[in-house]
Amino acid sequence: MACGVPVIATRVGAFDELVRDGETGALIPAEDLSSMIAATRALLDALPSREAMGQAARAHIARDFSLEREAEALIAIYREMLCQ
Repeated sequence: MACGVPVIATRVGAFDELVRDGETGALIPAEDLSSMIAATRALLDALPSREAMGQAARAHIARDFSLEREAEALIAIYREMLCQ
């Protein structure tokens, strides 16, 4: 996503937070091969949608999951632990 590419991910772990289904890629049930094939086919067959999703994916990750933001969150946790 950081490279401007939409993703197909299963609904496990943090992917529900990272991927906006239908906007930045596709979320599918875990271990569902037919959903994986359908989602892949949909992205490969629709260049305009794929390009739009890629741009949305890059913007979403840059805005909401930047390295700076992640580092600030970790620093805040460590500071809180030191003050206890």
